[in-house]
Amino acid sequence: MDDLDRNLERQMRSQERQLVAVRLAVAALCAPTALVPRRSARLIACRWRLAYAAGFIRAAFTNF
Repeated sequence: MDDLDRNLERQMRSQERQLVAVRLAVAALCAPTALVPRRSARLIACRWRLAYAAGFIRAAFTNF
């Protein structure tokens, strides 16, 4: 039973690291959209993804 618990714990940590890496990549790719004025409707989907990724990164690093 202990082996199963350790394996599950290791898999969860691995998935969390991968998810943080993906969100960092999304934030880096969408960062140039920060140059577009906030009131502009251009690139709204990219700006939304950037804000979502940034919020996720803040939340991920405040839990440690």
